[in-house]
Formats: sequence, structure tokens, C-alpha cells
Amino acid sequence: MSGVNRYLVLWVLVAACHLGRPPARISGVSIGSVRVAAVQPGLEDAIRDGLGQALSGQGLLARSGPPVTVEVLGATTRPVASDGGVQVHMARLEINVALGGPSPRSIVLADERSYGVGPGGTLDAAGARASIFRSLALTLTEQAVTWIVYGPAQESP
Repeated sequence: MSGVNRYLVLWVLVAACHLGRPPARISGVSIGSVRVAAVQPGLEDAIRDGLGQALSGQGLLARSGPPVTVEVLGATTRPVASDGGVQVHMARLEINVALGGPSPRSIVLADERSYGVGPGGTLDAAGARASIFRSLALTLTEQAVTWIVYGPAQESP
């Protein structure tokens, strides 16, 4: 085998090893502040609980380490349909997740879901709204932890 061919084979092997390497894992992060500007009861606790569960599930929750801070950018509902006595609303939750540390980065995540409110009154509507926002918070915090583990090194502008 000639010298050029040896270098070509070596280069291909090195490139294959580099491309096939899994992303670097973070050893541990702590939960920082959760800022909720929207008036939605239980949303801050739902985000904290979801973040704690998702980080624990990945084995990343630590007392020290880069802090993960979450800011709620929007928590809104709007009616989208009405059928008889049932009103259908669309709930939207948008959060900014920031990871501190030596190379800070952040991402904005959003999700929306519809939910129905029967003719039961405002207590029924408030319970349905709280339940849907808790579900949205759990989904977005799972996505945030996936981004923390597998996201690019720098995503902040």
C-alpha cells in the first residue's frame, strides 16, 4: 500500500471515529430560578417539578453545577370553538431555558394544546386550565433537558 493510500485510510478512520462519537454529557446541573410573569396558579411549581423529574431521569440533578433558569415568556389561553355547552380553548406556553456555566446557552421552547370546558362554571374552567398548563410544563421541561444533554454547545445569540 502506498503512502498516500495509508494516509487516506487513516484519515477516513479518524473522521469516522469523530463523526460517530456520542455528544458530550454534562455531569450535573442545578435548578436555578423559575420566573413566571403570567398569572397562572401552580405554573411555577409545575415547571420546577417537571424540571426536577426530567433532570433526575437523566441523572443530571445536582446541588451544584451550572444553573438551569427558566423564564415563562407567555402562558395564554384563547377560545377556538364552541359546541353546545362545551367551549374549546387553546392553551399556549412559551418558556426560555438558559443553562449557565462556562459556556452559557439558551433556547426558547413553546407548545400548545386544546382543552374543553363544560358548562360547570369558572371552577371547572380554572381546574381544566391548571391541568393543561401542568401538562404543557412537563412536556416543555422534558424537551429542555433533552436540549441540555444533546443540544449544540452554543445556541445563544
